[in-house]
Amino acid sequence: MSEESLPDGWHESDVDLNVTERYNPRSPILYESEERDVSVQIVPYGQNVSHGDPDRWRVALRRGTTLDPGRAEAATEVEGRDAAMAVARDLMAAYDEHGDVSEARDAVR
Repeated sequence: MSEESLPDGWHESDVDLNVTERYNPRSPILYESEERDVSVQIVPYGQNVSHGDPDRWRVALRRGTTLDPGRAEAATEVEGRDAAMAVARDLMAAYDEHGDVSEARDAVR
């Protein structure tokens, strides 16, 4: 997903190397709100491609950022990285509209 396709006020963040190494070879992606203490995380479902579905992803809207991680409050699983990125964009936009993690999750369902 390019920065240009993200809702205003969101940017891609550096992912904690411990998380990246744990999920390799499919790297997770983290997006953070510039104005609020909330982030959207895209991670592979399962820790290893050989043990899990190689194209299944978990998308989570969570309170907190990479510097102050919080608990994932709204997660969904989808097939395909492109679909995961679309859900992530929808969660970002819904959070911007509603300002609440639970309401954003419900709006995207």
